[in-house]
Formats: sequence, structure tokens, C-alpha cells
Amino acid sequence: MGGSGFDDYVLTALGGARNSADGSPLSLRQKSDVAAYLCPPGSGPDAIISFEVYLSRTMRAAPPELSVGTEYLGFSGKDSSGHWRRSFGQRGMPHRRSIGGR
Repeated sequence: MGGSGFDDYVLTALGGARNSADGSPLSLRQKSDVAAYLCPPGSGPDAIISFEVYLSRTMRAAPPELSVGTEYLGFSGKDSSGHWRRSFGQRGMPHRRSIGGR
């Protein structure tokens, strides 16, 4: 697998992932396999770049920034109308207000 930061990123990103066959949550082994798959050359945008390197370069070139006073990264859950939502960045703002968050 890659560096611990990248591994943590992948494991977190796959936190809510489920198997398409039966809907069960992915096991730690399955998540680790995905992380390992994304580390070798060719898993990124071309034959010599890994997704791990691509993501690292992209994040350095354009780091994510939250608005001043904003304390969120995303929203995942039911909004006030009872619909499941998953949104990140500015798209999460209406849902954030719906649950009374900042």
C-alpha cells in the first residue's frame, strides 16, 4: 500500500462503501485492496503515474480551502425532508443549513 496518509484517505473515502452484490459494507480487506490497487504506476491518469501520486500533486497544486467560519467538509445523512443526501463543498451548504449546522 501507499503512504499512511494516502491509506487513511482511501479508507476514509470508502467508509460508507458497500458491495454491489449484497449491499453489505466493504470489509477492511476489501478497502485495503482498493488502496493497494491505487498505488502502482498506471493506476493514475497515464501509464507511469499512480493515483496516489496524481492525488498528491493535485492537492499540492490546488489545496482544498474552506470558507472563513465554515467547520465542515461534507454532509452525508438525511435532510429535514427525510431524503438521504451526500454533498461536499459548496453543494453541502443547503443541507448543512437544513440540519442547523454552520
